[in-house]
Amino acid sequence: MKQATIAQLGAGTAQAGGAQGSVPMWMTAFEKDIDSRLKKSGHGLQPAAPSAMTMTAARMAQNYAQTKEYDNVLKITSLLARDPDAASMLSGEQVHQVIAQGLFGLAHKVASDSKCSYKVQKTILLHVLGLLLEGGQRQALVDIAKKPSTPQKLASAAVALFAHKKDRDALAQIQEMGHDGMLAEFARRCVSLLDFELQKQADARREPKPAPIGAF
Repeated sequence: MKQATIAQLGAGTAQAGGAQGSVPMWMTAFEKDIDSRLKKSGHGLQPAAPSAMTMTAARMAQNYAQTKEYDNVLKITSLLARDPDAASMLSGEQVHQVIAQGLFGLAHKVASDSKCSYKVQKTILLHVLGLLLEGGQRQALVDIAKKPSTPQKLASAAVALFAHKKDRDALAQIQEMGHDGMLAEFARRCVSLLDFELQKQADARREPKPAPIGAF
């Protein structure tokens, strides 16, 4: 699909049903584009840069966040989470990195808006932070969680993501930050659970296996 066509689809969102809760035409086209690229990546064909549709979707997500159309932000970030090219926005040309930084701004806005429902908020944050992590921004996420100015919900989402990825070192860094007692305690509990799981696995490896029947 050509860039001009994508721009027309973006501009025609309202005509295609851009109200909150609907599915704009370009979003359907983006989903089909992702499916096509996922098939190609399954054959070992890796893109050198984000597709034009990926870039457009990232911009549109930011636009929807500005107008507080969070249902549409959720739809787009759900698609970006499936997009095999999306993480490359964080390591490509400067324009790609600017868009990726805009996605963090989106997450900051969503986390700061008390009118956004908890479920939608949490899902959007995990989608966006997951892209940042996949794009090689692990330490940046740790630093985000440690910043006193970071919204508590955004920092908590970062901790939840690191817990899901079983990244003990990242959780330990957040645990030691000190400025937010609740967040530090959340990270400490996650570290304790990971340590417990690791200990169980180590104990299981040390347990002698029963001799097979008939071995004596």
